Amino acid sequence: MNHWNYRVIYDPESESFSIHEVYYENNKPTMWTENPVSIVGDDLNQLSNSFSWMQKAFSKPILKVLDGKLVEETRHNLEASKNGNSNSF
Repeated sequence: MNHWNYRVIYDPESESFSIHEVYYENNKPTMWTENPVSIVGDDLNQLSNSFSWMQKAFSKPILKVLDGKLVEETRHNLEASKNGNSNSF
């Protein structure tokens, strides 16, 4: 099944989090937008809908860029790693 949604992506190279559109093939993330997305709309209703879709990204596991691919990472592992408490990446 091919689809897309918004996801939070962690980039260890820049040590930053951002929201991107992520595209899936057979329910596996295969591509993502090069740049983080911005919230825009042709009217306030469309803007509100876009914001709501982006908010859903926070309820899903964080994706991390690893060797040019996206892998799921738990929030706990990312926070521990950023604080020097893990050797997970």
